[in-house]
Amino acid sequence: MTNEQRAEEAGRTVKEGIVNSLKGMNEIEGEIVRLVKDTVTNALSAAGSVSTEGMTVTKDVVRGAIQAAEEVGTGLMTSTKYVAKGIILGISEVGGDIAGAASQITRSAVHGAAVGNRGRNRRRVPRGRHGDAGSCLLPS
Repeated sequence: MTNEQRAEEAGRTVKEGIVNSLKGMNEIEGEIVRLVKDTVTNALSAAGSVSTEGMTVTKDVVRGAIQAAEEVGTGLMTSTKYVAKGIILGISEVGGDIAGAASQITRSAVHGAAVGNRGRNRRRVPRGRHGDAGSCLLPS
């Protein structure tokens, strides 16, 4: 086998490995969406009150996803993206407030990320054009 053939074989091996890994990631992401959708749908169907329970379920599901991402060490943004998709699909399936759920997902994700960053050095800076939005914490 020539050096060129070895290089081509190495390239094919890497390509096949990456393709198989990405296929596996797609399957995992799909399972996350399905799990969250089914969990939200079942919880809201059992509660009977989609409007009041929808926000609580959304908040708790996002909190659980953030805790899982921290425990496993995966990226928070990637996990939250698929959890959010599952929540929206679940809320939609039971006829809930999708816009309210999206808003709650955002608030819960931001809060969860902020709580996860406690203990790091942060500095307080003003935010908002007119200072009416309070302040936020940024890494120093």
